[in-house]
Parts: sequence; C-alpha cells; structure tokens
Amino acid sequence: MHPSAASSSSSKLADLSCISFLSAFPQPAFIVQRSKNIARLTPTINPIFGNAPYRKLLFGPDADTAELGVAFLKALESVEQAERYSNWLEQTKASSTNDASDGSLAIDEVAPLRIRLRLPWLPADAETVELELWQTLID
Repeated sequence: MHPSAASSSSSKLADLSCISFLSAFPQPAFIVQRSKNIARLTPTINPIFGNAPYRKLLFGPDADTAELGVAFLKALESVEQAERYSNWLEQTKASSTNDASDGSLAIDEVAPLRIRLRLPWLPADAETVELELWQTLID
C-alpha cells in the first residue's frame, strides 16, 4: 500500500464515530471495509481496524502492535473456516432506506458466526479458540 493511501485510510478510520467506542470495548472487535462498488456492498475479508482485546487475541497478551496485516486470516483454523467467514460476510445485504431522512443504510439481520482460530502465540498442541462474530453496518 502506498504511504499516502495508508494515511488516508487511517484518517478515515479516525473520523468514524465508532472508533472510540470500539477502542474502549472490553471484548475483541474489528472492522472490515465495505466494497466501494455501489452494486456490491459486501465487505472485504481482511479487518482494517481491531481494538486492543482483538490484537491481544491475535498476537498474544504482550502484543503492542496496531498493524493487523493478514493475522486474522492466517489464524483461521482451516480453509473451511475461511470459506464460512467469507460466505457469512457475503450475507450482508445493505440497501438505502427510502423512508430514512438521514439516508442511512439498513441491514438485514445476519445470524452470528462461530469460527475457530489457531493462535500462533499459543503452543502447537493448544486447543483452538472459538470466536463468535456479529455483524453491524456502520456508514
């Protein structure tokens, strides 16, 4: 990613009202970015923001990085888990609400998804960690 694109992305994240809420949230939480294509309002599969509990889950209790990279995707226990996650994200159906004066988006409720992670900072013979994911659309 070009450095100016990274700073542009960071400044857009800082402008989101939910960032301070998610930063203080005690449970792991992350954001995936919705596609810019109007005809296709599905998110990309790689998180663009993760709060401190999320980063500690992925990188270990001593983690001090804000960089997420592809750590979440690498931690998925199997290809089947990655496919389930991707399909679950595809279920997001956002549409403009004509009756909303603020032009907000409505999202059909999508059932939570439970996925298993194999965390690289745990011993190789450690049990997988189950994570329950919920979708919320933020415009």
